[in-house]
Amino acid sequence: MKITSIAIVLVALLSILALWDRAFAGGPVLITGTVTATNTTTPPEILVVKTVIAKGKDLIVGCRLDEKTVIKVGHRPAKLDDLQVGDRVNLTYSRVEDGLVCHTIVKRAKMEKKSG
Repeated sequence: MKITSIAIVLVALLSILALWDRAFAGGPVLITGTVTATNTTTPPEILVVKTVIAKGKDLIVGCRLDEKTVIKVGHRPAKLDDLQVGDRVNLTYSRVEDGLVCHTIVKRAKMEKKSG
């Protein structure tokens, strides 16, 4: 039991370090999280997403959209206005000289509860 707990903690730490390293090295990072805020009123458009990276530890990513950012709801093209606070998204972003930039944002389908 103790070895299992240590292994779980080590895997969680390595995952956090890998995300941290890739985010600050400029390589693309993929997260799945919940939209907590958007800014579509003044340039640049911004998306804020919260994800859980370890038990009790959240990662909040705020990134700007540029002309290359691709947004989809399911398989159809979308705009940032189509996303609402609380939506689950897959977000790919990377670090650039002046902050974080969103590459792809895909709204995940809501899970339907099975009846019966």
